[in-house]
Amino acid sequence: MSKKITALLTVLLFPALAMFTVSAATPSISTPDCGMRGMTLPVTILSDGRPVQGADVYFVLNSGTPVHGQTDTDGRVNYKPLLTGRLNITAIYGGISTSKEIPIYEPAYGVNLTVVGDSRKTVAPGEDATYLLRVINTGNVTDTINLTIDGPGSLNTTSTSLRLEPGAGAGRYLLLTVSGLTTAGTYTTAITATSTSDSSVSESVSVTTVVSSGGGGYHGGGGGGPSPSTNIPVDPDTGDVTSTTTLSTDGAELIIPAGTIVKDATGNPLSSSITIIPLSSTAASFGAIAAFELAPGGTTFNPPIDLVISYDPADIPEGLSESDLVIRVWDGTGWSTLETSVDTTTHTATAKISHFSIFALFAKAQAASSPSATVTPTTQAPTPSPAGTPSSEPEKKIPWALVIISVIIILIIAGGVYYIYTRRR
Repeated sequence: MSKKITALLTVLLFPALAMFTVSAATPSISTPDCGMRGMTLPVTILSDGRPVQGADVYFVLNSGTPVHGQTDTDGRVNYKPLLTGRLNITAIYGGISTSKEIPIYEPAYGVNLTVVGDSRKTVAPGEDATYLLRVINTGNVTDTINLTIDGPGSLNTTSTSLRLEPGAGAGRYLLLTVSGLTTAGTYTTAITATSTSDSSVSESVSVTTVVSSGGGGYHGGGGGGPSPSTNIPVDPDTGDVTSTTTLSTDGAELIIPAGTIVKDATGNPLSSSITIIPLSSTAASFGAIAAFELAPGGTTFNPPIDLVISYDPADIPEGLSESDLVIRVWDGTGWSTLETSVDTTTHTATAKISHFSIFALFAKAQAASSPSATVTPTTQAPTPSPAGTPSSEPEKKIPWALVIISVIIILIIAGGVYYIYTRRR
């Protein structure tokens, strides 16, 4: 009989205990770390780490009137604050509540546009000049930045509208190429970056391209003077280099073996001179030991040729050695590391290159992808997290009403079982 009573108690009490256990799971609130006035704030309610549908959510802004909402099948509910201040969010699910408070800030928009390195270059008629630009969203919200160009030149991007997260780390690098100038003279190109959220927020920079009258070479300012400009012996029909040629400037050297096929940006045999442009200001901006632009842009080599960059061991950062040196190439959005061999006797680093671009010598531990930049904050508000961050462990509240009801049910069931047991005896 005792076994039957035990089994009966188990069957009768299990649903009540299970109901109590499931209902006692404490919900949590996942939101960004802060919100912006007038912008939709997504809120997700979780229970045991899973989104829950039908949770009641109350929003109280600056101790005002509560606004009620319920979560959908994804556990989400949205709220758009119309004022700045403090927002209290309370979620109730399964009879248990939890709260979280976040600040609401005024959205601020800002744009920073700079030319990294030289903003003035001299080219021979028909040669390209390339400039490196950096765009940063200095506001405190995600924004779309429109870029416009006034003057000769084009950007290496399929869209002139860039959607950027706030902060220097989310900035974008772009290459502006000025090409097709055959008449001697000075040409100015203005680039403007404008916030689409606030058209009054914009910043402009300009670059100057000087086309020489006699094909007198291509050089960049701030790099230690003009670089040599030497035509290489190229078969005009095939693009084959007819004899091994070495081109050099202070700090860099190109070795082009005989038999190399050299083509210009249009795929035709190269007919203009090759030049090496020292970019000391670009190197300083990126924390590189040395940087060079190889022109004309778009030139290709098959097979790849050797780029040799010289260095002074004294320029290697403390804690690193010559074996830590690498050559990197600018790919339009960042630096890509090339396989590099280092000769510690001649103090040179060598890498194979198949096309012209901007190349720089770095030590491995240096942050090669993000040049230093000073950004003036437009607000004291912290940058909101792009993704929701679960709140810290909420204070667990004991559902006393549920406890009392469960105890009463258990007592009633136990009393009924005891009554049946005594009657049968």
